[in-house]
Amino acid sequence: MNEEAISEYLEKTGENWEIIEKLVQEEKLTKSMYNGMVFYLRKMK
Repeated sequence: MNEEAISEYLEKTGENWEIIEKLVQEEKLTKSMYNGMVFYLRKMK
C-alpha cells in the first residue's frame, strides 16, 4: 500500500502514523521505495 493511501485511510479512521511506525518496529510491515514512492508491505514469513 502506498504512503498516500495509508494517510487517507488513517485520516478516515481517525488513527495516526504511530500505529504504522509500531508495525514497522515490530517488523510486521516493511517500508520500501519504488519509482520515488514509499510503500508499506506486510512482512512475509
